[in-house]
Amino acid sequence: YTDRLKSFVLDYSLMLYNLERFVLDYSLMLYNIERFVLDYSLMLYNLERFVLDYSLMLYNIERFVLDYSLMLYNLERFVLDYSLMLYNLERFVLDYSLMLYNLERFVLDYSLLLYNLERFVLDYSLMLYNIERFVLDYSLMLYNIERFVLDYSLLLYR
Repeated sequence: YTDRLKSFVLDYSLMLYNLERFVLDYSLMLYNIERFVLDYSLMLYNLERFVLDYSLMLYNIERFVLDYSLMLYNLERFVLDYSLMLYNLERFVLDYSLMLYNLERFVLDYSLLLYNLERFVLDYSLMLYNIERFVLDYSLMLYNIERFVLDYSLLLYR
């Protein structure tokens, strides 16, 4: 009977050891997933920066072309009718101010979106960190149970 009990205890301790190995491998996998998420978010951030810089460059080219064509149009209109040119210039300034205001609102909304995205990534990283801590604490508990079983089996053996 004692030999069967010893065999059972040894098999159980081996099972606990394998379970501990599984938990450690799983925590390493979670850590690698967390690293991937962080690297992917950095890549998305850099891609977003590139798109913004590229769109700003296109916007500046478009603005240059529009401003140049408007200058030619206004010069032609000035030759034809000075008062009409002043009216159009006043309208242009008002429209330009409104466009700048809308652009400022867009930049503020976009900054808020980036801030919320950053907060989400940080909260998600913290969640993964807490899961990793739980897995490590659970593996430590299993290790302590295994040690207890081994100590108990050694005591029974003696």
